[in-house]
Amino acid sequence: MKEKKIIKRNLEREMMNYIVALVVVLLVGGVFGVLRFREMQRQQQAYNDGQEMILRLQSTSNKVSTTFNDLNTQLKNKNSTVLQTMESAFPGNENYTDLAREIDEYFLRNNTAATPIFLSDLRFNQARYDNAKDYAILPFNMTITASRKSFNNFLSFIENSGDLTSKSRLMDITSISMSFDKAPTVTTATDATTVSADPNDEKLNVSMAFNAYFQKKTPTQTASA
Repeated sequence: MKEKKIIKRNLEREMMNYIVALVVVLLVGGVFGVLRFREMQRQQQAYNDGQEMILRLQSTSNKVSTTFNDLNTQLKNKNSTVLQTMESAFPGNENYTDLAREIDEYFLRNNTAATPIFLSDLRFNQARYDNAKDYAILPFNMTITASRKSFNNFLSFIENSGDLTSKSRLMDITSISMSFDKAPTVTTATDATTVSADPNDEKLNVSMAFNAYFQKKTPTQTASA
């Protein structure tokens, strides 16, 4: 009987030890599982944050790339416009054909009944090159007949030549020779008196010499051309 009690106590003690060990194992496993779960959550959050950062960086990169391309296109367009404007005002060669067209168009556009102006002669001379200068000169001559007002307007046109807004060829006047046709007189019907007409109606016959300017090619440009 006594032995049975001892065996029973030993079994109870072993059972208790087993239960305690099992509880300890469960507790340790639970704590480890919680820690592991939290670690996985942190890793998942870090991964998600990383993906969001990549998306933001890609979006920023795309925006920067688009902005750069837009600015680059605008810059190219501006440079192209500036170069075209410079080519009109200060071309890379004599380009007397476009100059003659520009002059003809001026006279056609500005010859009116109120301000008559006529071009009767236009002659281009041999281009001149000066080694000491960075530009070359295309001399030319013209003869015009104009009223005082239209002639003054023409002088303003030459003075403002080379303006990048109007894209007119850069040129200046080197000499002027003129003669006058007096304004006609008018006889009134009432008292038969003679009255001089408006001086602005006086016609001017003008011979002028000009210089038009263009870019002088460098030896490198000449070789490549």
